[in-house]
Amino acid sequence: DAKVGSRRDLHSTSLGKAMLFAYPDDVILKILGPAPYSANTPFTKTTSIAVLQDAHQSRERGYAIDDREDGPYMYCIGSVLRNHSNAPVASISVSSPINTLTDDKKNFIAKKVKEAALMISHQLGFHGSILY
Repeated sequence: DAKVGSRRDLHSTSLGKAMLFAYPDDVILKILGPAPYSANTPFTKTTSIAVLQDAHQSRERGYAIDDREDGPYMYCIGSVLRNHSNAPVASISVSSPINTLTDDKKNFIAKKVKEAALMISHQLGFHGSILY
């Protein structure tokens, strides 16, 4: 269970993946180190191939997802925040118990997370229109 002040794995949380996937693939692999990566649930991606596939999908849709990868009952949607030099500096996310979410709710939350991340990034001096 995630608690205030606790540390979680970059490859299994939407906050970690949102930041991580803002970097090129070679940097992601350098940051994570050699696979296999720790499995927090049966859904955690533990190989470099699976993590990079997740990165590519996240970049295409514009946000990262933790679909029960860090906790068995949680679904999280996150996005990177960028500053004036386009550098990833933070991330934001929304988390919910998986059993309360429909596809429509997931899509609504994802849209709001993307909008909020872009707005905050603009306040940090980012001038682009897409974060990934």
